[in-house]
Amino acid sequence: MNTEKTELEIIRETVEKTFDVNLSSKARNRFIADKRMIYSKIARERTVYSVQIIGREISKDHATVLNHLKQAESLIEYDRQFKKDYFHCLEKIPVFDNYSDVTDSALRRIYKKTRQQEYKIRKELLRREKMNAL
Repeated sequence: MNTEKTELEIIRETVEKTFDVNLSSKARNRFIADKRMIYSKIARERTVYSVQIIGREISKDHATVLNHLKQAESLIEYDRQFKKDYFHCLEKIPVFDNYSDVTDSALRRIYKKTRQQEYKIRKELLRREKMNAL
């Protein structure tokens, strides 16, 4: 019997424990919906699972996960609390780095996303350096 948890289970449990929520609940309030978006975004960035499998972990379909990903990008840019919650949770998630069974296309997606994140981080660091220089 294999009792080892998948990356998605680790991410789901971390988000649920951090915010004391059940991501699989049918509740539609903003607090829980935001935490589902955080789960979806971290799962897509840190794993190679498809949106269908990511959604299955929280009893949602692939279209909902795609919507979560789109909304999360916007909220990170414009909602300070969401951004704070996202990065707070992201810090608790380990980096999964076993790529031996990963397809080439999934590796390309991860590489592209990593490059985009690196660009955004550099941009933010430059902005902060300019602010500190004033």
